[in-house]
Amino acid sequence: MIAHLLATSDVLGTGWFAKDAANVKPGMTVAVVGDGAVGLLAVLSAKQKGAERIIAMSRHEKRQKLALEFGVTDIVTERGDEGVARIKDMTKGVGADAVLECVGTQESMMQAIGSTRPGGNVSYVGVPHDVELKGEELFFPRVHLHGGIIPTLEELGIGLVPYSPLGRGYLTGTITEDTKFDPNDNRGTFPRFSPEALKANRGLVDVIEAFAAQKHATPAQIALAWLLAQRPWIVPIPGTTRLHRLEENIGSICVELTANDLQELDRATAEIPVKGDRYPPDLERMTYR
Repeated sequence: MIAHLLATSDVLGTGWFAKDAANVKPGMTVAVVGDGAVGLLAVLSAKQKGAERIIAMSRHEKRQKLALEFGVTDIVTERGDEGVARIKDMTKGVGADAVLECVGTQESMMQAIGSTRPGGNVSYVGVPHDVELKGEELFFPRVHLHGGIIPTLEELGIGLVPYSPLGRGYLTGTITEDTKFDPNDNRGTFPRFSPEALKANRGLVDVIEAFAAQKHATPAQIALAWLLAQRPWIVPIPGTTRLHRLEENIGSICVELTANDLQELDRATAEIPVKGDRYPPDLERMTYR
């Protein structure tokens, strides 16, 4: 009896964490990859959180019946690209707001990422089995992958310092396609700072500048305030050599972004494709060692 209760307690907690890690909210469309014990408990958790539509990716008839009893609204039996295509078709080409990955294989992870809308969240709670991800698979669609270190940081009260929180200065709005970088400034060698990429990505800055005007703030302050609003233990430390920029950055703590502001920022930026890799190929390879 005790052994069964211990196993159940682990499954219940894991399913609930899957919902939290994917930031499931009332009214969302949620997909659950996997129909084992954790997957079924993830369905229950998403339902309890108020998800409006829950899509279960399942091949087992008996588990499908349980999933439907637990709150699933749709069943997808296909896997891989076909499964992704089904979910995209069911969501009018957009994808699910949140995907709960409860298996841990390469196929299931790729299916979860592919089924998520731009800017959406994927939680991974299945034990990974030789899963390999390329940065661009998350970066270009701006899919947020939650699991691993973040829950550990939250549980242990460890802070996180985001690297280059102002996008190496681009999010301040002061860099344009006509900007000429000093030969000693390595941004001039980064694909994302090419004139073509700077022009193509201008829409992101336009969105931030519009919010800055509404809040009587600067674009840099909006970018930093967005980070500060994510978690109380996420602390951006932007670098600068100028006192007035330091004072400007400190002012971001006075910028209040409401839940609606954050949703609108996420929605608006998710619709803008980002052009250009972060680094040249030789440096990019070093970031994924």
